[in-house]
Amino acid sequence: MVDKTILITEQKIPLLFRDNGDGTFSIYSSSNSILPSVYDYVVFTYSGTNVETATYKIGGANGTTVAVLTMTYDVSNNLLTIIRT
Repeated sequence: MVDKTILITEQKIPLLFRDNGDGTFSIYSSSNSILPSVYDYVVFTYSGTNVETATYKIGGANGTTVAVLTMTYDVSNNLLTIIRT
């Protein structure tokens, strides 16, 4: 895992990224969690090969949305920000 700090709604929150070995990464929160504490389903939307949003739900595909992460990227497709709503 690689320890990184990313600007999230104007706060620096440490995150851990795991290389999945297929060109993708999984996000793990460390201290101040950006991920919801309870979820059982995640829906991703993409812009090209970049994840644009991750919608976390409880109750499966038709369940209640508990959090949405919106990612932004620079012109080189490097992840810049993650905003939780």
